[in-house]
Amino acid sequence: RALDADGNEVKSEIEALSNKEAISKIRNKGLFPTKVTAKGGAKKVKAIREATPKRRKKTGKVKMKQVCQFARQLSTLQDAGLAILRSLRILETQQKKGKLKTIIGYVADDIEGGSTLSEAMAKHPKCFDRLFVNMIAAGEVGGVLDIILSRLADFMEKSEKLKAKIKGAMVYPIVVMSAALLIVLGLMIFIIPTFSEVIKDMSDGKEGLP
Repeated sequence: RALDADGNEVKSEIEALSNKEAISKIRNKGLFPTKVTAKGGAKKVKAIREATPKRRKKTGKVKMKQVCQFARQLSTLQDAGLAILRSLRILETQQKKGKLKTIIGYVADDIEGGSTLSEAMAKHPKCFDRLFVNMIAAGEVGGVLDIILSRLADFMEKSEKLKAKIKGAMVYPIVVMSAALLIVLGLMIFIIPTFSEVIKDMSDGKEGLP
């Protein structure tokens, strides 16, 4: 049972693995659930769960450039008015095979199971850091997720440019220090021993004089 936007009661059935997932699906349809009960008992639910393939595996770190592009694309889809789950499924389909595609699929699965976007993303700290997750949570509460995603993308782009500038600025000092170190090593290995031999020969010559 649920209420629509006009406050009218709606009764229907929906397939889900749990009450939490059912509530999430109902909300995605623009309805407010008032009562959700399982039909067919626990055995049927268990059978559905066992038939559903587990696709969880460990995921590594994702490049910031990829996360930035993902945030920008998700922001565009949210601004267009698409549901978050549908947006994620679209982006998952468009992504090339790799860590980010897998993570987007996991996030979408968790949202389908009733989690919020921030809760689902928090499970993948190597892809979405604490700042990213907290900003997403703020966007969900304030209803400005598209704006938050766009600002996160801007922030990450500026951060990447700053890192590139810092790396570029560090190249010259490193080259100078490396050259100076090579010169010192050259002096110690080749020049100083030669001078030592010359000085020793001069000392031996003076001792041999009457």
